[in-house]
Amino acid sequence: MRVKEFAFSKGWISIEEVVNVIGQDIGVNVMLSPASAINTSTLSTLLIYPNPTQGEVIIKIPTKEKVNTFEIYNITRTLVYNKIYNASPNEVKLNINQPRGVYIVKVALDNGKVSIGKLIVK
Repeated sequence: MRVKEFAFSKGWISIEEVVNVIGQDIGVNVMLSPASAINTSTLSTLLIYPNPTQGEVIIKIPTKEKVNTFEIYNITRTLVYNKIYNASPNEVKLNINQPRGVYIVKVALDNGKVSIGKLIVK
C-alpha cells in the first residue's frame, strides 16, 4: 500500500491510496470527518453588506449574546483580522484593508456558538 495523493479541499482532507491484492476480495472501511470542528448550526448566518465591497463593510450579528472573537481569514486560511470583544454588538463596521479576493468572516460567541460568512473584496 502506498499513498498517492494528499490534498486539502473544501474543508476535507483527502487521501488516495492504492492497494494491490491478488486472488482475494477485500473490504475497505472509510471514515470521513470534517477538517474543522466548527459548529455553525446553532447561530444564523451573518448579514454582510455591501458584499462585494471596496473597503468599508457592515457585518450584522444575529444575536444578543456576547461576542467573544471576531476573525477574518483569506482564502488560504491565513488570519488577516482578529478582535476580541466582551460585548453584545449587533453590528460591526470595518474598513477592510485587504487585496481583492474572497474572505471568510467568523464570529464566535461566549457560549461557544459560531457563525461564518463570506466576504468578497473587489
